[in-house]
Amino acid sequence: MTPASLFARGAVTAMLLSLVSLSTVNAAPAAARKQQAAECYDQGAELQKLPPSLQPVPGPCAKDADSLRIARAYEHGIGVPRSDLLAAQWYGRVNSNESLAWLREAAQRGNTAAQHELYNLLSLRQDPALEPEAIALEQKAAASGYPPAILMYALLLEDGSRVPRDVALARTMALQAAAHGPALKEVHAAFSLLVAIELAAPAPNRLQACYFAQLSHRFTPRYLHSDPAEICSPLKARERAEVTALARQWKAGTPLWTAP
Repeated sequence: MTPASLFARGAVTAMLLSLVSLSTVNAAPAAARKQQAAECYDQGAELQKLPPSLQPVPGPCAKDADSLRIARAYEHGIGVPRSDLLAAQWYGRVNSNESLAWLREAAQRGNTAAQHELYNLLSLRQDPALEPEAIALEQKAAASGYPPAILMYALLLEDGSRVPRDVALARTMALQAAAHGPALKEVHAAFSLLVAIELAAPAPNRLQACYFAQLSHRFTPRYLHSDPAEICSPLKARERAEVTALARQWKAGTPLWTAP
């Protein structure tokens, strides 16, 4: 698939949705070992925060008892700051229903991170009965200004399969998410969505698309191998150089350049 075909209507949104959503995959053995090692490290770091009386006897990594110990510490604020969201995440390593219950409680209290994470968990279940709750949660988190939720809702609006399609609002929200820069982990996806919207417009603005493509490339994780060359190729050399310079100079929190 070439970069041009990748940015065809619908193709980029499907790809970006898969990148920024939680998804279950059959990891290769090496990836699975890497993931397990990361979880062991995370768990060990969290256990070290607890008072000595709550720390476990040394044993195999990722035991359910250890995850529960950490979850309860966050639930009650024992040795660590109290956090419904972190309690839910650690309960989720043992029992997904327990995690769901805690996320719901945190979401009801207005925790936007919990609302977004609960949206992801409900979406993974692919249960039509849970769809209204999931969408309402993400809409609420986005309206409260939570950047990952703003980006996800922009993707949903552009896609149009789960909410009424609204490309103008999707563009506005993608710009809002992108303005956070690298503080938003998936900021490259926000810029990629903006590229797709620009190219799909009745009168595509190649200058603007090139600018967003350059920014997406700037913030894209290396393993994704983003390359704006084909998006920018129709422009004159002088135009490409000017847009590239503008993209390199941009800083989070400052206005994004608007092409004439």
